[in-house]
Amino acid sequence: MKGVWVGLSLLAVAGLATGCGGSADGGQSGSGSVPANAVKVNVQASNWKWTLDQTTFKVGVPVDFRVQATEGAHGFSIAGTNINRTVAQGQDPVDVVWTPDKPGTYTIQCSVYCGTGHGTMQTQITVTP
Repeated sequence: MKGVWVGLSLLAVAGLATGCGGSADGGQSGSGSVPANAVKVNVQASNWKWTLDQTTFKVGVPVDFRVQATEGAHGFSIAGTNINRTVAQGQDPVDVVWTPDKPGTYTIQCSVYCGTGHGTMQTQITVTP
């Protein structure tokens, strides 16, 4: 019986490790191929802020968010989309590709609890027609 609980515990931990801030991209992001016409955006995640070198984008034009954590571990997510990737300090940058399909204001937020400022770790981006 003890072996069953150990096995179930290991499965639960593995599930949390892959699901917590992992890629739930619906085909919208990943470290695979980046379209040649993608707008390249450097993104830094630090304790408790996002720094982007561009925040305005166009509908239908792919965006390659090159995300790197300079402090801690963070989840790069765009509210209202399936974009959600985890980045951690010391790891190589991650390419997160997103092609916005409608204009508006979107919120980039941290999806991995990162400490006392986690709730305020967000920034806005704009998509124009």
